[in-house]
This record gives sequence, C-alpha cells and structure tokens, in this order.
Amino acid sequence: MNLMHKYCYQHNGVYFLTEEPLPNFEVAKKPWNIYRDSIKLLTAYIRWSDEKQTSGHSLNTQLLEILARTKIEGYNAIVIFIDKATSAFHVPAQKREKMLEMKSFILSNKNATGTIFFDESRQTRLIEDYVLNILRPIKDFKPNFKVYSTKIDGEWDENNLQVQEDFPLLMMSQLKNQRKLTTFITY
Repeated sequence: MNLMHKYCYQHNGVYFLTEEPLPNFEVAKKPWNIYRDSIKLLTAYIRWSDEKQTSGHSLNTQLLEILARTKIEGYNAIVIFIDKATSAFHVPAQKREKMLEMKSFILSNKNATGTIFFDESRQTRLIEDYVLNILRPIKDFKPNFKVYSTKIDGEWDENNLQVQEDFPLLMMSQLKNQRKLTTFITY
C-alpha cells in the first residue's frame, strides 16, 4: 500500500501522521517506522459534511478530542484519514475514498490494532454501512481489533444495545439541527 501520510506531528505525547500539513501543529520527527517497528498504532477517521465546514473548526475539534482519547487508551501513534466535505447522507461509508484507504491500511499493517472516531455520525448515518462493509471485514481478519469513540468510555461496540439505541437518537438530533440551520440560512 502506498501511504501518503508524510507529515508527522506530536501533541501531548501522541505522534500522528497526516497526508497534508496542519498549520496549527508543529512538525515532529517520526521516532519509528509504522510498518517495520513494533508499535501500538491506531487509525482515526475524520470527516465533515460540506465545503462551508472546511474553513471552520471541525477538523481541529475532532482531531484534538481524538488525540486526547488516543493517549487515554495508551496509544502513542495514530494515522489520520480525512474525508473533506463528504456528506454521510449522500456517500455511504463503503464509497468514501479515505474510509477505504483506512480499511486497506488496517488490513495491511500488523501494528494497526484499533481505530477511533469523534462520534458515530462521522462514520455513518446508517450504522449498518460502516459495520457491515468496513468494520466486519476488519474484525474477521483481526478479531482483537478495537474501536473507540471520543463520546463513549471504553471500547465502542456495534453490538452494544446502548450504542444501537443511541444511534437513531443521535441521527434524529443532527437532522433536526441541520433543518433548523437550513431554515435560518434561507430566511
């Protein structure tokens, strides 16, 4: 796999790799090789919905919470995959470029033992597209693979009844907020 994550940063003891420069962080020297050295490595998926959010705070908000949680879970390295201005309503998880790159990276890198996301809405609007098409193939290949959300203590488990019950409520709340914002903007 040709990983284009050439920028390395460190924040509070956590090293993270990105494809593009991040102006709010200072570049750091990578202390290991993510393929050859034995390291405890997470992947992260970050997404925002439209171009208007590209210049906003979505990236930094998601990234800082992901980095904090990464440290709490005992990881010191993370590879970040970012789908910019990609609607989860219009583009299911299995059709997003960076989501597919992340899946391929996880399956090809023995060090990738988990993934983390800001909240479920960054992964999917229909929980089954992420679980069936992204997560299940990974867990079939790596049965001990861990998934974390910055919004849930411990591991995120797609089979947890609380996750399954909360997901539709989260989606309804976000849809309601989106409608309010659209109404506000059009008047």
